[in-house]
Amino acid sequence: NYPEFKEEIGILFLCDSLGKTDIRINVETDEEIEQQESFIKKNLEERKLNPSLLAAVKQLPVNIDVGG
Repeated sequence: NYPEFKEEIGILFLCDSLGKTDIRINVETDEEIEQQESFIKKNLEERKLNPSLLAAVKQLPVNIDVGG
């Protein structure tokens, strides 16, 4: 509804995700994101981070693309 705010919204999502975790995955597609789920879970567990950060890590590549 508000295309003039798309950059600001993208930056907001990007900053929100970057503020939650520094775990990064290098992916290009939704399928590749899903394939990284076990890697993400393992990293969260090893670092004793909240498992609910799984969604933030999976969302980060999309946020970077939108915000970048």
